[in-house]
Amino acid sequence: MRSLITALLALLVSSCAVVPQKAGSYAAADALWEKSKTRTEYRKYRSEFRASQNSQRLDDDSGCYAKGRGQSVLLILLVDAKGVIAEAYADSAVPKAECFIAAYLGARMPRPPFSPFPVKQQMN
Repeated sequence: MRSLITALLALLVSSCAVVPQKAGSYAAADALWEKSKTRTEYRKYRSEFRASQNSQRLDDDSGCYAKGRGQSVLLILLVDAKGVIAEAYADSAVPKAECFIAAYLGARMPRPPFSPFPVKQQMN
C-alpha cells in the first residue's frame, strides 16, 4: 500500500511540473513575448496565427473597434500547446480592451511550436 501511495504522489508531482504557468499579468506576458519574439520558429508561427485570425474574423466580427474609436490597445494573447488562446492581457482596462479579450479567449489557432506562445497585437 505504501509503495502505491508513493507511486501516486510521484505521478502527481511529475504531472504538476509540466503544467505551464500562467502569465498572470500584462507585464509578465510582455516579458514572455520579449523572450520569445527572437526565437527562430516565432516568425513562421506568427504568420500562421495571423492567417487563422483573419480567416476567423475574430477582430472584425467582434464589434470591438467601435468601442473607444481612435483609442489604441495593445494585446498579448497566449496560445497553449493545443492551439487555444488560453490567456489574454491588455495594456489598459478600457472597454475596447475588455471586448477584444473576450473575443479572443478560447479561440482555436494552429498548434504553436512552443507554448505558451505569446502574440502581441496593436488594435486601433
